Amino acid sequence: MVPGGLTAGHLIGAGVAGRFDPVRPGSHWDLSPLAVVAVPITLAVLAGAFVAGLRGELAAVRFSALALQQIALYVGLELVEHLASGIGPADALAERSLLVGALTQVVVAGGLALLIGALQRVGRAVAGDLASSLAYQARRPWSVTSGPDPRKLSVVLCTPHRGPPARLRLA
Repeated sequence: MVPGGLTAGHLIGAGVAGRFDPVRPGSHWDLSPLAVVAVPITLAVLAGAFVAGLRGELAAVRFSALALQQIALYVGLELVEHLASGIGPADALAERSLLVGALTQVVVAGGLALLIGALQRVGRAVAGDLASSLAYQARRPWSVTSGPDPRKLSVVLCTPHRGPPARLRLA
């Protein structure tokens, strides 16, 4: 989930931060190669959250861990980008755009955590609907498509009907 969040946060953060600090030529890299990897990973994590909901499990993504990882990677990436363009770490850390970008990472991590939670709840709801549907079908003695349940018929047909009346049975 981190590559997708980092890529989205970096793109959004660069757009927002460009309003505060002028973008220096060569100070930002193209992240489209990361997006090629990030999109399938993100989709797989989102699908995994839905499946975890179906199974009644918790999704393995927490907001705090995701936000901290994204911020750490974002700040590291920004420092490397600025160092590569000849800007020192002190100047890079002093830019307002770095703070705006880090806050953007927190917002993106929150959005992803909410999306994961929503998909997990949808999975639980689907699992609950399936379970109630199967329970309803199990309660019906006759199926619309296949007739009587053969397991129940075999019990009824194989049960001996001889013996003392029910009032005299010792149980």
